[in-house]
Amino acid sequence: MSVLPKARAIDRTMWPKSREKDSLQEFVRLVVNSGLVQADVLNEVSAAVHSAVEPSNAARWDRLGLLADALVARGALTNWQCNKLREGRWRGFFLGPSKLLEYAGVTDSEGIYLAEEIYLHRRVHLYVSPCGKHASPCPDRHIADGVQFRVVEVD
Repeated sequence: MSVLPKARAIDRTMWPKSREKDSLQEFVRLVVNSGLVQADVLNEVSAAVHSAVEPSNAARWDRLGLLADALVARGALTNWQCNKLREGRWRGFFLGPSKLLEYAGVTDSEGIYLAEEIYLHRRVHLYVSPCGKHASPCPDRHIADGVQFRVVEVD
């Protein structure tokens, strides 16, 4: 079974084609620094992408795009996480005991994220609002990393 996807789902408009090797190394460095993907999974997917692309066709193939697509197809990253990594952002994917998966939207004063609780392996919605001197603490809210959030379980 191949880990390479058949369709591309990630926006690559900002990935430079002329510096593909540098941008590929930068993307791998950002993935490692983010802590989203375990090293053995990253090595396995990277080796599969490397073996799938022949050296003679290397100029025609977008190795960075193939690696990102393979990580998404494997379930190691989401499209939202890939796009944030592409923008150079590798921090902020974890909030307390939760890993942020997708940005779901915004209410009047809260950002909503789809997240996965690391230890319980369940999907939840996080309603995130900034902590400030005017923010009133509520009993159903948690404070971590300078933000106040509440957890709502996804049905």
